[in-house]
Amino acid sequence: MSSSSPPDETLATLLRKSKLQLPFSDFEDRVLQRIAIETELKKGVRRNIHLSMLFFALGTVLGVFLSLTLPEMLTKVGNLPIDQLVRWFQVVFVLLTISLLERVLTLWKRYRSF
Repeated sequence: MSSSSPPDETLATLLRKSKLQLPFSDFEDRVLQRIAIETELKKGVRRNIHLSMLFFALGTVLGVFLSLTLPEMLTKVGNLPIDQLVRWFQVVFVLLTISLLERVLTLWKRYRSF
């Protein structure tokens, strides 16, 4: 190598030239504060996702339980026979379960990406 300066001096010169100037004096503090805030937000989102999955599971179990035990508990509600009431309950339950399952699966995919 025909370089007149040793490699260490060349490297030190390159490092001095590559030093970045911060746009503001408190730029680093702002960035670190923003990172801390985003970390706290992610913890809150994870907690909310866990709670939504828990309540979805509890609601599903309760819906199945009511669907199975309601005909045995009652014979008539108002003017409606219990068979008709149970049928309507099951239709609404299935529609809500399918709709909410899609949302919970979307949340689960988002949770896995955190």
